[in-house]
This record gives sequence, structure tokens and C-alpha cells, in this order.
Amino acid sequence: MKFNPVSIQRFVLNFFWKHTSLLTYAQSFRYILMRGPLRNAVVRYYQKHSATRSVACSEPSLFPDMEIERIVGELHEKGYAVAFQLPGEYVEKIIEYKRAAGSDNIHHPHKTCAALERIARDRNIIAVARGYIGAEPILYASRLYFTPPKLGPDEDAEEKYKNSKKLHFDVTDFKDLELFIYLTDTDDEASPHIVAEGTHKHKTLRDLFVRRYTKKVGEKRFGERFKTLSGKAGMGFFEDTSAFHIQSIGRKGRLTASISYTLHRPPELARYL
Repeated sequence: MKFNPVSIQRFVLNFFWKHTSLLTYAQSFRYILMRGPLRNAVVRYYQKHSATRSVACSEPSLFPDMEIERIVGELHEKGYAVAFQLPGEYVEKIIEYKRAAGSDNIHHPHKTCAALERIARDRNIIAVARGYIGAEPILYASRLYFTPPKLGPDEDAEEKYKNSKKLHFDVTDFKDLELFIYLTDTDDEASPHIVAEGTHKHKTLRDLFVRRYTKKVGEKRFGERFKTLSGKAGMGFFEDTSAFHIQSIGRKGRLTASISYTLHRPPELARYL
């Protein structure tokens, strides 16, 4: 009798999601396993033994001038890299798709939005994912979401941050990569993404257990390593979301698309994020 590894993983995950008293312990174990001292060894194993089929790429690239080597190098060093400016016609196509869908939070839109699928499979995007992950990447998931204004006219951002543990890192796979695309102009007032540069490389034992900090704690710890990523509609940047990151708080909303690529975790398990 043959066992399907994905079916086994799905069975185990369903078990823990149904038994919430055990879920916290299982998640803590997962964080330690996938971001702790064994991570690099497991990544090397999967890189060496990867049997992932090549992603069917779209041609030609929408980003012919993309500096692939520079971007991969910055990802390894900093954990993020600003990559491209999406042509305006594609920004409009995605916005129109969102309007037609009538939702502010759409999961896996690359499956039904031709413009996002075109981007997700772009040959240069895939080249960056392949170069950083170190093996053929898996097109894992995507999301299209609107971030509403987080501040009223008289509210202070620092006060709102004070008691909320929002600085965090993600655990999707042993190694993965996220592409973010701003679909509206995103300045300091539009809740831009903030990443703590270089924090994808190492986690302390406290990080693995606590996992979330206030922005004030993060600023004290990481100081100038906090980088705010602002830009015009169409700005695209990559991030290894195992780096600490946070969504800032602003008085304007923003629309964002994200596309994620993994080393080993299959898209069938994306619902368990």
C-alpha cells in the first residue's frame, strides 16, 4: 500500500486544528523545527533531493530589465529586495478583477485572475525564486487584500502600537519567498510594510517561543535595521518572511497582491497557513 505524503500531512494538520488544546504546542514545535538550528540542514537536504517539476513560465518577461543576481544577493544579505515597477495596465487589470470579485480579501487569485497568473509565472520572477530558494520553486499561494486605514484623524500611531504585538516572522516552509506588489500608492500614511533587515538569518530561542513583539520593542532591538518599503502603485518587492516584519499604521488604505513560493510545502496545504 502506497502512502501519499500530502494526505498524511493533511491528516496530521486536520487533527491538530480540531484539537485546539494541542494546537499551540504543535505550532511551537513547528516554529522551532522550521526556524531553529536544524533549518539549514533540512533546507540543504530538500535542495539536493528536490523532485519539483519546473514551473510553466510565461513568456516574454514583463520585467526584462530585472536584475536577478542583484535581487537574489540582496535577499540573502538583507532578507528583502525591491525588484520592479509593474506596468500600469496590469495594475488596472488586477484592480478591476478585485472590483468584480467584490471582496477585500481574496485567496489564491492567481488561479482566476489572468494578470496575476501572468506575474506569478513570469520567467524572471521564477528565476529569482529559483535562485533564492536554491531549487525549483513551488508556486504555493497568492492573496489580494485591502488594508483599511488604521488611524483616525486624532489618533497617534505610537500609542496604537504600544500594546499590540505585531512585529513577527512567518513560518510557511523551511525556505520560502514572498513577492509583494503595491496596487495603490503607498507612502508613510498608507500603512507601508516594514522589515527588519537581516533578521531572516538567525532566531534566538526567545524569538522561537515568543514570535511576536511590539513595534517599540522591535525598534529598540533592531534600531536602524528597520526598513520602511514605500512606493508608487506597481512597486514590487521580494521578502523572505522569516525576517521580522510589521505592517505600519496609517490614515490611508492600500491594496496589495502577494505571491508565495516554497521549497517543499505543496499548495494543497496552503489553507493551513
